[in-house]
Parts: sequence; C-alpha cells; structure tokens
Amino acid sequence: MTIREHCDYLGWTVSELSRQARISYNTAKKAYHNEPVTSRVVVEIASAFSSALNRRINVGDLTGVVMQ
Repeated sequence: MTIREHCDYLGWTVSELSRQARISYNTAKKAYHNEPVTSRVVVEIASAFSSALNRRINVGDLTGVVMQ
C-alpha cells in the first residue's frame, strides 16, 4: 500500500501523518504525494503506521515511496 492508502485506511490527514510520524507538515505532504523524502522520514512513517495498526510495517511495504 502507498502512504496515501495507509493514511486513507487510518483516516489520517497529512497533518495527522505529520504528527504521528513526528515530521514536518511539508515533509509529510511530500511523502503523501510520492515526492522524494529521506530514508529517515520513510522509517518514521513506517513506524507510525506500525504503531497505529498494531503490526509491523516495513519500509519495503510502502509502495511508491521515492527516497532521496
């Protein structure tokens, strides 16, 4: 699933993704729209999804991610 699909499933806005992953709003917006982000950001997002879903989400599980 993409970052956007995970957010939709969880009912998260970009603001909520930002808060849960502890990244800036602008960075969350970039990741949400499949724009390049650092690997650290992708790890933080995967960790936030893991916590919310109560199961492990690996970086490789996030399709469409573009890392710098």
